[in-house]
Amino acid sequence: MNSLNINYNQIPNYELQDDQKRCYIDYIDIKNIDYPIMKGIDYFGRHYFIVKFFIDNTILMQTFFQRYKTDPSHYMGCGTSSSMPKLLNTYGGMTQNQLNLLENIINNKLVKIEKNHNPIYDKFIGKNIYLYDKKKFDAIKIIQNNFRKYRYNPKYKFCAIVQFNNYLDIVNQYQ
Repeated sequence: MNSLNINYNQIPNYELQDDQKRCYIDYIDIKNIDYPIMKGIDYFGRHYFIVKFFIDNTILMQTFFQRYKTDPSHYMGCGTSSSMPKLLNTYGGMTQNQLNLLENIINNKLVKIEKNHNPIYDKFIGKNIYLYDKKKFDAIKIIQNNFRKYRYNPKYKFCAIVQFNNYLDIVNQYQ
């Protein structure tokens, strides 16, 4: 996996299930992937990594694997065991643009999908894409819900302070 500039030591390992050890790795289910990105070595000794993405309110997951054991720079993408949509068309191997895209996403950079990334769905072109970390997304939802609760429910002091400040802004505007 020499073609990507990422810290592989920080990526958790994924242990293939018994039924995946004897064949291809395109049957990995998202419910078995505990982290936004995981890595491993398949039955044929090839490196692979699994990435979960979030784009346009859609969760995607795709496995990327070393096509040939002797060529660490040639990667392909494959699907998953569920109807989970994939991100990239990688027929013939991943392009340098696709590898750069993955590297930037994995390194938590803000990235927009471009036509030269060859996404499976054109509707994603021009959209921001992120690693999907369920724990972080769940925490964000809790924070957002609590903010709305305290901001708009008058039984909380925060709401009263905001409303009073809004009132003062209106009064000051007309003086």
